[in-house]
Amino acid sequence: MSTDRDEVAARRYREASAALDERPSAATRAAILAAAARKVEARPQAADAQRVARRPRWPLAAAAAVLLSTLAVMMANRTEQEMPSFTAPAERAPESVAIAPSPSAAVTPSSDNSAPLPAP
Repeated sequence: MSTDRDEVAARRYREASAALDERPSAATRAAILAAAARKVEARPQAADAQRVARRPRWPLAAAAAVLLSTLAVMMANRTEQEMPSFTAPAERAPESVAIAPSPSAAVTPSSDNSAPLPAP
């Protein structure tokens, strides 16, 4: 569903592209293709020549899968061992209850409160 506005824009785009002529020359294209062929060491091949069979990659994929699954299990075990364990704190004695002093530290009250008597 094109409109006149779309057709005008497309026509202007084609005219600008033709005016700029950004395509490389034939010599430049040939030089680029030759350099690419040299880089990959391409050689002409007969159409009926047998292709070299590539090695199957599934053994490598299987080894990678075993390695990754082993690594995942090892990490899970280590994480489980290093997890901190949270235990409930022990119940504390209420602070309002006074703890009785030991008998060796007992002090006998005296009539004057100036100084406590030493323990016997």
